[in-house]
Amino acid sequence: MTKSNGEDPRSGNRMERFQQGVRQRSIMAKKKMQNITKDDVKGFLLKNGFVIFTIIAVIVGIILGFSVRSYKMSYREVKYFSFPGELLMRMLQMLVLPLIVSSLVT
Repeated sequence: MTKSNGEDPRSGNRMERFQQGVRQRSIMAKKKMQNITKDDVKGFLLKNGFVIFTIIAVIVGIILGFSVRSYKMSYREVKYFSFPGELLMRMLQMLVLPLIVSSLVT
């Protein structure tokens, strides 16, 4: 695999080249991780805050749903819990219906 035996040095072992590339990328990643500042973290949270809070809300909703399910609630209590969800669904319907109608008209 040297020039003396007539082989191309670039055609070396693919695994060696792959491992070298992984090493270089891991070194670059370590350098980037060491240079993270508070401003970087704040920027990430500001850019992705909506997604993070949505995931947190889904997890809290699932936990709350499983924990409340074991209790024997009256009809009135069930209505109190379902009221915010009903409002959300109606708001979404009010947003979607005009979009559908306007897209059909155009």
